[in-house]
Amino acid sequence: DGFAKVFKITANGETIEQLSSALEFETSDYWEGSAVKMTDSTLVLAHAGQSYDGYIRTFKVASDGSTITVIKSLEHDGSYGQYNSLVRADENTYVLSFNGYSNYGRVTTFTIPPDGSSITELVNAAFADNGSSTWNSLVQVDHNTYLNAGYSYNTSGSSGGYYGVLETFTIPTDGSTITSVANLKYTTANSGKNNKLLKLNANEYILAYQGEDGDGYIEMYTVSSDGATITKKWQNEFDTDNTWN
Repeated sequence: DGFAKVFKITANGETIEQLSSALEFETSDYWEGSAVKMTDSTLVLAHAGQSYDGYIRTFKVASDGSTITVIKSLEHDGSYGQYNSLVRADENTYVLSFNGYSNYGRVTTFTIPPDGSSITELVNAAFADNGSSTWNSLVQVDHNTYLNAGYSYNTSGSSGGYYGVLETFTIPTDGSTITSVANLKYTTANSGKNNKLLKLNANEYILAYQGEDGDGYIEMYTVSSDGATITKKWQNEFDTDNTWN
């Protein structure tokens, strides 16, 4: 089941105090959540729920942290909603990458006001190769460009297969359209799981993932502001004995 709690952590990190009791917000199954802060008292969470369906929910947290409650819930994908990565585009627009309907990697935009009182799905688009995409990690490049890393079924090149794939998208701040711009296979076949992207600055990005033989790799990429070019700068194998999550 899915649970939420509120904790207080001092600025120096020396103490951690649980403030609220556990809120059971999903009474069946809970998988692969990704949460984003909306205001000081509201947050939004995307996750897989019952039967692996895709859900997005908003929560309110009391000012003293004593309670956390669900405000609104939307089942946005009745087939799949796994491996979520949620990003805030502006005050009331959110972008979600996940493995969804028909086992395709998908990107969806939502309008959610700061108080979390409503959730409206705007546009839903498949990744460029119409294949699955798991272990997604999404970051915002600039005001209308996004970069996703995922373990995807990618058909580019001479043969298809499962690879780590970086893909860029153009999405305006109102979330009204989603356009795939470029994609790059960054691993050999059957590697590229457990991805995590980190934005360093306007055009440099760090990617950590599980690569060949389950080993841990970290790489740097440059991405143009329009998402048209994705270029690897360097790679380092930091763990030779399996890396997870």
